Amino acid sequence: MNNYEIMIIIKPMPEENLNAIIDKTKSIITADGKVDKVDNWGEKRLAYEICGLNTGIYLLFTYIGTCDVTREIDRYMKINEDILRHMIVRKN
Repeated sequence: MNNYEIMIIIKPMPEENLNAIIDKTKSIITADGKVDKVDNWGEKRLAYEICGLNTGIYLLFTYIGTCDVTREIDRYMKINEDILRHMIVRKN
């Protein structure tokens, strides 16, 4: 099992919808790993316009998991229309 960080930029939305995305991501990770920390950085201005939006909600997940968990998270992030960008990084 490896340590990973995933940075997610989400469209601005109500708190309930944001919590649903956080819970879904946590459930994917805990299927075969462990969530260390979830940081909600809040709504920030984007460096450039994405899909007509100038702001986005930034989330940082730190977790321990297998490469299968990382592949499933990546798949989920790609099909969810509320997620503007994401990046998964393996930590040493």
